[in-house]
Amino acid sequence: MSFFSRRKENKQRGASSDQHGKSPFDSDRFSLRDLRHFIPTDIKDTDDGMFAQTFAHTEMGGGTSSKVVSESEVDLPIPPGDLSKKLNNPPSLNDRRKLWDETEEEYTKHKDSEMDPVKIFEWAIFAKFLQRIGIKNKTILDLGTGTGLLMRLLNEDKDHEGFNEFARIYGVDISNQLLQKGFEYFGSQHLDLDRERIVFIQALLSEQILANGSCDIVTALNVLDGVPDDELNLAMTNSFRVLKDHGHMAILVRHPKRHGFYVSQGKLRNKEIAKGEEGAYKERWPGASKGVVAYYRTLETWEELLSKNFFSMEGEKAIIGHFEIVAVERTALTREEARRYPELAKRYFDPNTGERRSAGMIVILEKHIDNIADIK
Repeated sequence: MSFFSRRKENKQRGASSDQHGKSPFDSDRFSLRDLRHFIPTDIKDTDDGMFAQTFAHTEMGGGTSSKVVSESEVDLPIPPGDLSKKLNNPPSLNDRRKLWDETEEEYTKHKDSEMDPVKIFEWAIFAKFLQRIGIKNKTILDLGTGTGLLMRLLNEDKDHEGFNEFARIYGVDISNQLLQKGFEYFGSQHLDLDRERIVFIQALLSEQILANGSCDIVTALNVLDGVPDDELNLAMTNSFRVLKDHGHMAILVRHPKRHGFYVSQGKLRNKEIAKGEEGAYKERWPGASKGVVAYYRTLETWEELLSKNFFSMEGEKAIIGHFEIVAVERTALTREEARRYPELAKRYFDPNTGERRSAGMIVILEKHIDNIADIK
């Protein structure tokens, strides 16, 4: 069932979040495909100094007018070290685990540098959505936590009240080396975060380590585009299982137009990758010697994977439902950020044309239980 068909069906049968408390998001719901029509042609910052173009301009408390950009291509050479290559034989789970263990030192250095888009400009937008959901006293499952970046960002964020007052965060990752680095970091004395509220677990994204309905929020920062479709489906099924009804899943993935930049060999392409260009690619961030695997997907593919039906078992009952897409957002570098971080601007901003590369895509999902059936 498509996203639009499900929305119509839910309205007809009176499915509403108001039955379980008011949703933090507007009643209108969106398709990822609409994201194509909300890419402004120039840089316009909102009053708070951060560009945050949203589907519904009320989502962020204001916005800028939008125009549909042309599908022209602008020459913008890929900086040294920023490479992408399509893989004919994607690595296995064990190979990816080994790769992440081997790149731990380079990964940590990259995350602590001024070349990490998550910290420099994507977190500000992601945090706006988390504020709408509410973090205080919430239990969070962070998929692909790595060294605990989400925990660090929540703890260090002074702009949003209650961000370091979550009940507990479970950070799951397949890499023992990354988890060890995170555990060491949170053992340092300079943090005011209670270590009893953070739990690092080495496990697969699909592993059933938490009880049904035990989490309020599931997060995934640049994780789900690092796994093939079958693993992503298992991760989504597991997220559906652990979330409470009307709980939220907050996802950040590489934008399909960012993929288009790579597959067009360094041209700033204002259109996403084509169906035939999808697949596993090996990316290497600046300063890295090995790189990691990323799965490039179109908007249609993402919508299909995220908004399908899911089910979980609880005793002799089958819980059947779906995730509804309640908000989406593109992340991109602002003019001010381009001036402050010139090296990062080389990757995401062309000062000669005013064109920007789309960096990431934020998707907020809301769990809905459609039916509970007895299994006999």
